[in-house]
Amino acid sequence: MHVRLDSLELYARGGLPDAETNEISSHVSVCPECSEKLSEARGFLDQLAHLSERQLGHPSPAERRKSQRVPTDDPARIKLLYPAISEALPARILDVSKDGMKVELSQVLEPGATIEVLFKRFVAIAEVRYSIRVGDGYHCGVQIQDVFTKS
Repeated sequence: MHVRLDSLELYARGGLPDAETNEISSHVSVCPECSEKLSEARGFLDQLAHLSERQLGHPSPAERRKSQRVPTDDPARIKLLYPAISEALPARILDVSKDGMKVELSQVLEPGATIEVLFKRFVAIAEVRYSIRVGDGYHCGVQIQDVFTKS
């Protein structure tokens, strides 16, 4: 059985759990068709990144942000709200701005998912924009939709 294209794209971006990453690595090493699809997916992602940089006239994603990010290292808890509800997961907020934040956690979050970020005296509702593997965990960029004060 071949690997689905969306899984290959997440694999190319480092956005899959270890078990799936290992499974896809093994399959791609023996399947010329999936290996070719992976090459095409990587090429497409590279072209998309290059096109975005050229269209926006900026050399890096950090410079495209509307608001400056402020580094932090605050504990937080994250609950998945959509497409399914989850228990709160421990996380760390690595940087924050008025529009978004980067969080670190042990589990991958799918782009487009809606989450609740509980930190300090606040609750933020946010959309996951990206999730990349970093070491044993994941860094997720989220766009803040709304913020409430905890009662």
